[in-house]
Amino acid sequence: MLSGHSTLDQFLVDILQTVHQGAQGLGPYLVQNILIPHLRLPPLRGIALAVAEAEEFLKDVLQVQLAAPAEALGEGHGHGVAVVDVSEGVGVHRVLHMDKAGAVIVFNDQNQEALDRGVAAYKEAGIEAHGYICDVTDEEGVQAMVASIEDDVGVIDILVNNAGIIKRIPMLEMSAKDFRQVIDVDLNGPFIVSKAVIPSMIKKGGGKIINICSMMSELGRETVSAYAAAKGGLKMLTRNIASEYGQYNIQCNGIGPGYIATPQTAPLLEIQPDGSKHPFDQFILAKTPANRWGEASDLGGPAVFLASSASDFVNGHILYVDGGILAYIGKQPQGD
Repeated sequence: MLSGHSTLDQFLVDILQTVHQGAQGLGPYLVQNILIPHLRLPPLRGIALAVAEAEEFLKDVLQVQLAAPAEALGEGHGHGVAVVDVSEGVGVHRVLHMDKAGAVIVFNDQNQEALDRGVAAYKEAGIEAHGYICDVTDEEGVQAMVASIEDDVGVIDILVNNAGIIKRIPMLEMSAKDFRQVIDVDLNGPFIVSKAVIPSMIKKGGGKIINICSMMSELGRETVSAYAAAKGGLKMLTRNIASEYGQYNIQCNGIGPGYIATPQTAPLLEIQPDGSKHPFDQFILAKTPANRWGEASDLGGPAVFLASSASDFVNGHILYVDGGILAYIGKQPQGD
């Protein structure tokens, strides 16, 4: 049901006019064949151009604005404070995209050494980030950190719950202590940090929470019982935060990365002495319709979308950035 629109034609006209007004050069391609009140489809090449200009589409057409108090950023800025539980690795690429969209970046890690590495990584990427030391499983410590951030930088508009660990141990060999540790970091941590930022988001009139889930939020696999349990729980925590606090204009969604090429996974992508691909590389490619591993940069656009006003009516969803793995049964054996 398209509330407020008498016809589907008018609904599409309104969308295209909105695109035209903010497209900065893309508009003529998108709207040149519209005859009001009769709608004709725009040229396909125009739509393809909009897709090809994906970053500009997010920035200009969807008008990405991460709202934050002017006193936190200086007069004339309309961007927000993003807190990320990450100091290095793939998370830095997500943050790089948020920084380009105008967010002030705040991150945390457990110790000074890791914090210093994070500051250096962000600086190398051209980001001036604010770092804080905190263990996300320490509820009192998290509350104190959030209070400090609000005093030093401003109210948190965007929270990215990215902290996580994994223990690859067969279930029958895994101790309950190890199981609890994974649950504590990967599930209790997002609960604790979200609980700490939500009150100020309510007072301010809204906010964004992005939980970094996993394909293990949907699938099981050998040796990762604790991780799968935690990430499955995080999926449901995401939905429950949306259910409980959506009325306060708080959107809580998740990103489920597929297999991403990183320095840690580089050995799995090396060509073997006989010229063949690594067995695990073959396994992933056979399961991925895109026929490649993801790049860290593939996660940036989804992160900006979920952090921006473009996703204001998107709540409780997990966006899987996996090249299609979850939609695919796998390659058919040759000759069948």
